[in-house]
Amino acid sequence: MLEQKERYSLVQSVLARLQLDQGLGVTHVSLPPSATVPAALPKPASPAPQPPASHTTRVVVPPSRPVAPTPESPADNLSRFPMVPYYEPRPHPERASLLAPWRDLALTCQKCPPGKTRRHPVWGEGALDCQLMFVGEAPGADEDWHGRPFVGLSGKLLTDILEKGMHIPRQEVYITNVLKCRPPGNRTPTPEECRHCFPFLEKQIAVIQPRILVALGVVAAKSILDLGPDSRGLRGHWHNYHGIPLRVLYHPSYLLRQRKALREGGHSDADRETWEDVKEILRLREELS
Repeated sequence: MLEQKERYSLVQSVLARLQLDQGLGVTHVSLPPSATVPAALPKPASPAPQPPASHTTRVVVPPSRPVAPTPESPADNLSRFPMVPYYEPRPHPERASLLAPWRDLALTCQKCPPGKTRRHPVWGEGALDCQLMFVGEAPGADEDWHGRPFVGLSGKLLTDILEKGMHIPRQEVYITNVLKCRPPGNRTPTPEECRHCFPFLEKQIAVIQPRILVALGVVAAKSILDLGPDSRGLRGHWHNYHGIPLRVLYHPSYLLRQRKALREGGHSDADRETWEDVKEILRLREELS
């Protein structure tokens, strides 16, 4: 039987998923009245009779209960259940062999605090001969649990943007992060941590050679473009990374927060602005094809 905290997390996760589906226009079929729970439930069976006190009984020690999940435990956000299935991308042995030693190095790197506290490093996944490469800032709790990028609520939204908005299968692009390890508590990566990890991303870009780079959020954009912390106005414009056009999109987690604000009566143009950026990416992709 689920502990109270796990039941609460399950309810919150289901509610968040339903709200996300509603925002994407996904409808759910209601159960017929006959499928509802009956009002009268069967009475529990009578307890087994206890032996008299004079009889000798064998004491059975119950198994120890599992340790309650900590705030950093995957049980708190149900990260054991990824929202994004894995699809095998097209093989590219030559590029895979070039990246293999760097991937092995990243999986054992502990130069910064996230490397010492992470559960699984998150290298990246997707087509190594892609046109589009998406780069986020760092893995979250779900990604840390599975060792895959963007597999939680943010990953579900990113996949919907790709497949429903751009009509591109997720396995046709490459997805990774600047940081390969989850920062403790999902905090924002520090500039120093980004500098430690950037050679891995630099090698990924050099080997994969995407036609277009997409930075998900300003942290990723500033790291790739080597900009200072006070840089503003990055979204809505084309940038250049060593000859590769780069577009900055809002991070999916930011879009989810803005949708929540809208449901609570606020105002946000984040979805509309994201769609304008998506159309620009599709236009340039068509020109480069």
